[in-house]
Amino acid sequence: MLSLTLVLILSAPSSRDRGQYKQVQQQSAMIVKYLKKQDPRVLQSVMKHMGWEFKQRRHQPDCKKSKESRREELDKWEIDMLCKMAGIPCRRLE
Repeated sequence: MLSLTLVLILSAPSSRDRGQYKQVQQQSAMIVKYLKKQDPRVLQSVMKHMGWEFKQRRHQPDCKKSKESRREELDKWEIDMLCKMAGIPCRRLE
């Protein structure tokens, strides 16, 4: 019985740990409030100095291939494949 009570006492979380956790939560909330008031460039600079990666949303519509060029590539691939299967020398019309 004595060993059971000792195990329960030792395995129970201490109140000091809860107090430290609450203090950490309060400090992090204060930092978040402070950074929300700042310019976004300040946050980017802080993240850069801390070695954290800052991902920005980038709008890149010019990088996408048009559907027509993709369709043409597939057509060329299909013609090449059919010519190879049939054993016909294939000349590309470009």
